[in-house]
Amino acid sequence: MSAPHPLADLTMRPVTAEREWTALLAKLDRLPLEQSWAFGQSMAAFSRQPHRFCFEQNGKALAVAQVVEQGLGPVRLCHLLRGPLLLPGTSPDLLPSAMGLLRQHFRRRDRRLLLVTPELPAGDDANALCQQAGLARIITGYATSWVDLTRPDLEGGMGGGFRKALKKARGEKLTLAASHGGADLDWIIRHHDDHRRQRRLMAPPARQAASLVAAQSRPRDVLALVAKSGSSVLAGSLFIRHGGAATYYLGATSPEGRAACAQHLLLREGMARLAADGVRWLDTGGLNSDGMRGVAQFKLGLGGELVTLAGTYL
Repeated sequence: MSAPHPLADLTMRPVTAEREWTALLAKLDRLPLEQSWAFGQSMAAFSRQPHRFCFEQNGKALAVAQVVEQGLGPVRLCHLLRGPLLLPGTSPDLLPSAMGLLRQHFRRRDRRLLLVTPELPAGDDANALCQQAGLARIITGYATSWVDLTRPDLEGGMGGGFRKALKKARGEKLTLAASHGGADLDWIIRHHDDHRRQRRLMAPPARQAASLVAAQSRPRDVLALVAKSGSSVLAGSLFIRHGGAATYYLGATSPEGRAACAQHLLLREGMARLAADGVRWLDTGGLNSDGMRGVAQFKLGLGGELVTLAGTYL
């Protein structure tokens, strides 16, 4: 049953307690990492401030939004990344009113600019909703894929090339190890950052990854997996859980690990462990074909649902 059509009595109130925010987000199926409490807290390491809001009508919570504010010269840039998120039963018709309330809160005369990257698929419907809120698109959409971890046959839904690489990796007799931090996680972050700098990749830097890990209130929400040959680490993957979803956040692979298709084995193991822990959806962490075509193809091999978001609006 849909919520009532948004009216003038829609209100927006701040949410300051982690417990309340987590309870609201627990109602969502595909929760983006960028709207999680830990993501907002992790921004403090970069002098950025999270603002969290709940949109209500007649005392009923209908949607939530986390906005991250940062200084950019004389301007305060306020970015709503992958939101607002509609709670179950809420009509998308509410979005223009919710975004309008946010625009009023982050007023331009206070030298604050609100950027909105809605969690909406690209298309005319998304553009129309944003235009109703007085927003215009300035950046094209971000693409990712969502893998359903509840499907009965995880491997059956994968692409043929991925399954072939997985078979090769299993023949290498690699040893897998899982942890929530420590030396293995340090290896993943360090090697990923070296590779990111060398190839100038569009990927999270080491500081951001370390801050996000440190912001997790539950150690189990961090899953670090490594593949070893003897005592040598060949590859590693970092997954971050947020509610009933998780994100494949970082991957790092040595030349020996690439030859052994170790990352394929780590993704398969990560999916199994997350599913066993009650995670329903895996966000593959973005598909950037510009300079990272091989990474995009690798992620698409998991057999997820490709989603291209509407873009960023001002």
